Amino acid sequence: MEEVDNPGYDNLSLSYDYQFGTTWEGDLLRGVTTITATCEDQQVKLIPYYAWDNRTPGKMQVWIPFADK
Repeated sequence: MEEVDNPGYDNLSLSYDYQFGTTWEGDLLRGVTTITATCEDQQVKLIPYYAWDNRTPGKMQVWIPFADK
């Protein structure tokens, strides 16, 4: 997860309520498959680790906090 894709990056966590899907984004970094985690009106976008920091410099996380609701 990169800061550039996720407003509120420092306060994000995932839970069992999120639904996951993949999308091929041909215009992003010459083409990558991204994962989107969606829960109600919130989305978290995840990009492959190898593509990290190839756009705007910023923070990233490999392990995302889990909130067991």
